[in-house]
Amino acid sequence: MDVMLIQPPTPCPNSPHSSDSTLSTPPISLGYIASMLIKAGFSVDIVDMEISGMRGKDILKTIEEYAPRMVGISTTTLTFKNALRVAAIAKTINPEISTVLGGPHVTFMADEALSHPQVDYVVRGEGELTLTELAGHVLNGSGDRSNIRGLSMHNHTGGVIHNIERSLIRDLDMLPFPARHLLPLHLYSAPGLIMTGRGCDGRCIFCAARGISGNRYRLRSVKNVISEIEKISTLLGLKLLFFGDDTFTAMPERTRELCRELINKGLQMNWMCETRADRIDRETLKLMADAGCAVAQFGAESGSQSILNSVRKGITIKALLEAVKTAQDVGIHPTCSFMFPHPEDTWETVKETMSLIKKLKAIGAGTAISLTTPFPGTYLSAHLSDLGLRLICDDTDQYNFSIPVIETKNFDVWDIREIYTDLVMLCLS
Repeated sequence: MDVMLIQPPTPCPNSPHSSDSTLSTPPISLGYIASMLIKAGFSVDIVDMEISGMRGKDILKTIEEYAPRMVGISTTTLTFKNALRVAAIAKTINPEISTVLGGPHVTFMADEALSHPQVDYVVRGEGELTLTELAGHVLNGSGDRSNIRGLSMHNHTGGVIHNIERSLIRDLDMLPFPARHLLPLHLYSAPGLIMTGRGCDGRCIFCAARGISGNRYRLRSVKNVISEIEKISTLLGLKLLFFGDDTFTAMPERTRELCRELINKGLQMNWMCETRADRIDRETLKLMADAGCAVAQFGAESGSQSILNSVRKGITIKALLEAVKTAQDVGIHPTCSFMFPHPEDTWETVKETMSLIKKLKAIGAGTAISLTTPFPGTYLSAHLSDLGLRLICDDTDQYNFSIPVIETKNFDVWDIREIYTDLVMLCLS
């Protein structure tokens, strides 16, 4: 085998406490990379250790059995240490295996990743073109790797070099559909994950989306999205879709166009999406419901307008309540996600958040709460001291949204644990 793409397991459950069931979705980014590699003529497989319940001994046997020449490992902050363990296992089996790390964490922490001897390369940002180009150089034994954009690696003296950035993929329609046939779709509760676009123009201080996918939206054509939906609904028999865009309704007119086409094609299967209160209206929500939308998740973050302003969320409490009520009116189940603690949170703003959660639950909305976590690539992470925050845990195995890793100027870790427990119980009540 040429390339094995691996999704490492999380060290502990990684689900915010929610009044709605948690979904498991396939690693669609690896599916896209696999399709590009296959298109380029490479033999590829995907191993999702998390959903398959695999651990070290299992991946050791798998790598030994398939003998890949290159191993590509996806990383988040939470899975970073396990990604390093997988890379070490690969090198133990065969030191000649090329090990490549990619994903959100190493995009911003390439130096840290390459400080570990078992890591040969880091792919920064979108991986489809960079990893395919790297595979061509490494597996075919030719070419100057210093010219591969978006790649970080060791130089001949043992130092680290970062090649120039790779431009974001402008035409997403040029990407082949994800290689879902390489994934155990029957194991996921929501196997029908589809990305209709990439990027985000939001400025939230706790989110790294702008640094990964760009600060503007890049959208696939409606025709291209419909073609993928038709394929997975007919060939794979999937009846539930999850549009995984950061903001599915980023451009409402395009959302309406997609919904109309779903209706015209008779593809009104149930689906879910994530949206923002300032990017939605009744007309769009009604069309979404008619096209099969069953659940829409809104990022609420806080019940305090002053807190929303301080974290640059860009929405109002009034707009959120109106959007949630409208979704409920047209037959879409709204869910709202909150975070705590924000840098400026006080006991009073916590009360405001609790009050909003109660209001939302009273009108039938689902609610979820997670702990604020300073992930690499976020404004929050880069300005901890400026924001009055103190990092109390740098063990990335703990970055699972349910363990406190920061203290604020108003709350110590004991306060945070107490308030978080109260918020969890309120969301689950």
